[in-house]
Amino acid sequence: MIQIGKIYLEFQLNAITELELIHKVKEYIDTTNKRSNLLIKIIRLNTKTKEHLIAPELLKEFIELHVDNYINLREHFALIILKEHCELLINKQTTPYKLWSITKSIEEQFDFPEWLGALYDALDWSEPDTQIESYMIKEAQQRVAAINHLLSSQYMKVVK
Repeated sequence: MIQIGKIYLEFQLNAITELELIHKVKEYIDTTNKRSNLLIKIIRLNTKTKEHLIAPELLKEFIELHVDNYINLREHFALIILKEHCELLINKQTTPYKLWSITKSIEEQFDFPEWLGALYDALDWSEPDTQIESYMIKEAQQRVAAINHLLSSQYMKVVK
């Protein structure tokens, strides 16, 4: 199930753009049938002009009004986002630079969480054209395993 708080955090962590955020909000509405004036306003933003750049602020407003436990779920969502992007790197569907950008944002927003392991170090100095190396894949695989363990234990209790 798509969770609206996860979509907002994906944007905050540089995992998605404003346009991708709008697309995911539309998918959220389509799959959950949850509608609100703010969500409708987001999907009706003109994506051919700069108007779409306000989508994250509108989504933030929606979350503040309608998602009571967002603060408590942020770390859980961050774990899922990191896991998804590590899997993309393993499958060579993203770049080390993109995963580094997400990792850097997680470090800043979650005060260097232990569950990041050595991922930041493995990706440090990545540039937009950096190629995937075996040590990066190995660290991403270790992060996926560690996150799976965390999600199956303490963090699953948060969302139940």
